[in-house]
Amino acid sequence: MLAHRTSYAIILVGNPRNSQKMGSMLSTTTITVAELPFSSTDHGLPASAESTDVMPSDLLLPSCKAVEAPQPALKRLLSESPRSLCLIVDAVCGWTVSVAEELDIFHASFSTCRAFGTSLWEFE
Repeated sequence: MLAHRTSYAIILVGNPRNSQKMGSMLSTTTITVAELPFSSTDHGLPASAESTDVMPSDLLLPSCKAVEAPQPALKRLLSESPRSLCLIVDAVCGWTVSVAEELDIFHASFSTCRAFGTSLWEFE
């Protein structure tokens, strides 16, 4: 909907596995996909832990610690892009608030979890 209602550039950002998945699902060329480096094995997680859709439930909480790893790459991407107006993120990526504040970009988050799953998160 954003792509059809605005002339702004829209960039979806994700880890290597999710970026490929997002790119294959897009039916428009007005949205680009950027890949942030992430290796789950660097954080003691199995390679399949790069995406929660295939991750065993016992690894969900440990993976939340590793989710902050792409912070420097996101900061660099936003700094090198034309003036960014808004950063919209999944609520799991709470660390993006400080990036948005540092770069003076509006920040909004959403939750894709159901109510019970959302109630388990600790927000900063």
